[in-house]
Amino acid sequence: MSKAQMLFPYLLITKHKDVGVIASAVGEGGLFQHNDGDLYSFLTTKSFDQLKAEFDKPGKEYALILVEQYSYNSAGGQLARVLDHIR
Repeated sequence: MSKAQMLFPYLLITKHKDVGVIASAVGEGGLFQHNDGDLYSFLTTKSFDQLKAEFDKPGKEYALILVEQYSYNSAGGQLARVLDHIR
């Protein structure tokens, strides 16, 4: 299995920057995309349970979404940038 086949795309929604910065720690190569609001996207080889454990540590509100399939039409620039990052 190639490394690309082991990467899973995630969206993180949080208003807490200390939770959002975890995306860089768990994202492949430290890479993530942030829309200057509450939405982050990243690719990772970690399981959902491993990620949940990391994002739970600060004890703050967040939503973590494993993106298996998505579609959008005429998304605004910020939303399109975040979604295109995990394409």
